[in-house]
Amino acid sequence: MIRKIAEWMIRRRYLVLGILGVISIFFIWEIGKIKIESRFTDLLPKNHPFIKIYNKYIDQVGDPLKIFLMLKVKEGDIYNRQTLEKVKQITDALDAIPGVNHNQIYSIGSRKIKKITVTPYGIINENFMDEVPKTQKDMGQFKETVRNAGGVYGVWVSPFENAVLFTAAFIPELVDYNVVFNKIRELSKSESDANHVIYATGEPMLVGWVYHYQKEMAWIFMVTFFALASLLYFYFRNAVGVVVPILSGLLGAIWGLGFCGLLGYNLEPLTLVIPLLIVARGLSHAVQITERYFECYEERGDVKAACVEAATSILPPGFLGILADVIGIFLIAVAPLPLMQKTAILCGFWACSLFFTSLIFTPVIISFFTPPKNISDIVDMNKGKIPEAKFADYRKFINAVASKDREIIILVKN
Repeated sequence: MIRKIAEWMIRRRYLVLGILGVISIFFIWEIGKIKIESRFTDLLPKNHPFIKIYNKYIDQVGDPLKIFLMLKVKEGDIYNRQTLEKVKQITDALDAIPGVNHNQIYSIGSRKIKKITVTPYGIINENFMDEVPKTQKDMGQFKETVRNAGGVYGVWVSPFENAVLFTAAFIPELVDYNVVFNKIRELSKSESDANHVIYATGEPMLVGWVYHYQKEMAWIFMVTFFALASLLYFYFRNAVGVVVPILSGLLGAIWGLGFCGLLGYNLEPLTLVIPLLIVARGLSHAVQITERYFECYEERGDVKAACVEAATSILPPGFLGILADVIGIFLIAVAPLPLMQKTAILCGFWACSLFFTSLIFTPVIISFFTPPKNISDIVDMNKGKIPEAKFADYRKFINAVASKDREIIILVKN
């Protein structure tokens, strides 16, 4: 049965290659829909009661795309002109970042935090720190105002009075994580000095750090690709042994990424190691088929017959190996995290596609290549075998000295 499938594949190789090509073109089109981004809500267990409550009231509690900054004084407290001027400057700088929600910027220097003064003439509602106190008397009054404001002291000003908190929310449709990340880093650098330090956190900063290292990730993938190509060349020493496995791995990547775009999933940078391992598995299958083809061609001397024999030999164990990989990857979906479930679905299909992009594509594409000239050097037919002439000498020696109470062990270095 397996041989008939292999013979049909090679006999109809143009048809098989055409079908794989059409499917690949479809997936190439879908790759354009992929967004490379991290969605940290996918890291939250969706079935947990706390997360259900969070998702239910997310619109009421505010936008999750928030930046949290803390300006901390290393020595002393915040009640000095230099520190409070920095508070105003940081607040204004946050308000100038593209994509920020101007009505969701909070600090003691913003217009969203008010102080209420009751006078005989009525209630006065004004900005908490409209201007930086200039005199020592004004600074003392400001200190008392902070300490008497229950919603400010201990929240926007630390209980030790040596740090100030800032928050800024961003509009999801307008936010650019790279811009926000770079602006916050520039702000932290410009406003920090010998006695002041700024700490920043929040989802835009976390995503920004991921994007910040994308160039390093690209270099790692490039180095990995060239390392694999170099290893293939040093192993096979011919074009077929290098080009065929790389084409197989590239085809598998197209199918996997295209399926990601088809489902509308984002390509998560935090889990890229799993697709990379699947590509390595595809290369492994392609290398095994290519090596088996060289052995079969050395025996038969015919390209198509060698491809049929190689496919017949590799298809059954290759199918079982891929099936084990697919089952193992799909079991990741047991985790209640959306990120893990998406990874299981995407990478499970990616691994399943190796049956077509590696086991079927590899022998078919090999049949179009001219056999390399160094096949005899790669395939040593006598490796590990003892010449028949030496077997006769070994038998005579064993018969001469062996007996019932003697055991002879012969070690042969070939």
